[in-house]
Amino acid sequence: MGTLLNSTPLTNGTSVSFDGSASDNYYSFTLNSAGAILVSGSDAYNYNIDAVKIYDANFAQVDNFSVSGSTSKSLAAGDYYIQPIDSSGGSFSLSSTVMSGTPISAIPLTNGTSVSFDGSASDNYYSFTLNSAGAILVSGSDAYNYNIDAVKIYDANFAQVDNFSVSGSTSKSLAAGDYYIQPIDSSGGSFSLSSTVMSDTTSAIPTNPSDVVITPKESDSNIINYFLLQISTALPMDASVHYETKDGTAMAGSDYIQTSGIATIKLGELSTVIEVVIVGDNIAESSEYFSLVLSSPTGALFPNGVTEIEASRIILDDDLNTASALAVNEVEIVGIETFSE
Repeated sequence: MGTLLNSTPLTNGTSVSFDGSASDNYYSFTLNSAGAILVSGSDAYNYNIDAVKIYDANFAQVDNFSVSGSTSKSLAAGDYYIQPIDSSGGSFSLSSTVMSGTPISAIPLTNGTSVSFDGSASDNYYSFTLNSAGAILVSGSDAYNYNIDAVKIYDANFAQVDNFSVSGSTSKSLAAGDYYIQPIDSSGGSFSLSSTVMSDTTSAIPTNPSDVVITPKESDSNIINYFLLQISTALPMDASVHYETKDGTAMAGSDYIQTSGIATIKLGELSTVIEVVIVGDNIAESSEYFSLVLSSPTGALFPNGVTEIEASRIILDDDLNTASALAVNEVEIVGIETFSE
């Protein structure tokens, strides 16, 4: 018989779009050992994916389920095909710690700090760590100040731990460990997570140039690094600048999360910060650098008539030995994030 179906290989943690025709929506993946997979996504209208079917290498059906935000499944090692089915099309991703490549990119939460999320469930993942067993308090609402439809919590291996809606706030008890949390609501919204046993996985927010960490140390989970923008004298108007990350030896997606936008120092204030997420992993690799490019200032001018300022970060790899990390640390790439009136 002729050629078997033409499937598209999936990249661990990367979202792909599919159309409403189920006849050709086949994707392939391989698990190196037995473990959990996390299938995340929504249809074109940010609602459930009607069905997702999984087949083994011989096309025997292994599972059939709908996806409401995300669904966790346990599978044996081997080669698989996966088929999302929804007449309106949509997008989905598949993540696993036993699949080659880097799993989902989760944004680390700061204890008690609110974050906004959009209506697309395929990429709304956040991470947190509990140092010991204890309670967490999840608070928030959707974009219309109603309940968040669902919040799902997964352990470090993507096995689902809990699934609940949030009406104002909800308290849950968890064991010590690393977790992912996913808010799910087609209208988007905002939420926060608070706990007395939670680690903050961010650098301290700098208020002075001496506080800026220009050589952030990669960990096994994502961390936030800050760029500090300052002016010497408070202005009677807002001062803004466009910013965008730029690859060096560190690459967006695998080493840090690409970001761009407008940073504004409010009238009467002297500084603001720009956040960049450093992607954590447990892979030994050379320490690498990336840059943040500042341009198009309004309400202020860059020093010495320049049109762009570029500030660099060296990501020190924590999976190498100490001697290697120290050698890279001796390379001086200084990022001074400042612009003056």
